[in-house]
Amino acid sequence: YLEAHIRSVHEGHPKPFLCRNCDKAFTRYEQLRSHMRNVHPAAVASNEASGELELICEQCNRRYSTKNALGEHLKRHAQQKPHICEHCGVAKVTRTELLTHLRIHNPDWEKFKCKQCPQLFRHKSAISRHVRVVHEGQRRFQCSHCHKRFGTHASQVRHERLHIASF
Repeated sequence: YLEAHIRSVHEGHPKPFLCRNCDKAFTRYEQLRSHMRNVHPAAVASNEASGELELICEQCNRRYSTKNALGEHLKRHAQQKPHICEHCGVAKVTRTELLTHLRIHNPDWEKFKCKQCPQLFRHKSAISRHVRVVHEGQRRFQCSHCHKRFGTHASQVRHERLHIASF
């Protein structure tokens, strides 16, 4: 009975959440988290402290730090483009990509164009930060726990929360 249940209910379902410690695959993120806590507790503590990525795409082995990021990535493999531009009908995989695309329909976004890439910005401070972090590689902000450096304060704060969560 159990084998029949497994075949009928579980086989054939995608298992995008891979354990990088033993390569076991899971259909849901919560299953992976439970597996990690029960089977690899030392790895969980180490991963959280270091900020390492723990979610792996089973189709291309790219690593992600959040369930949402992996989910958006999986849409690319499935060719899903649910975000449609109301101006020209172009379809995008993520809402962020659609928002970036919408800039071409709004002349205000033309105010500040990066000279090194196609990015457009509405404010001078935003393009300055972009150039400093992306093109010049400046990392002004440092983690007070492990001394890792970040380009923005928001990235530093997000990283430092991992240290606090591991205590």
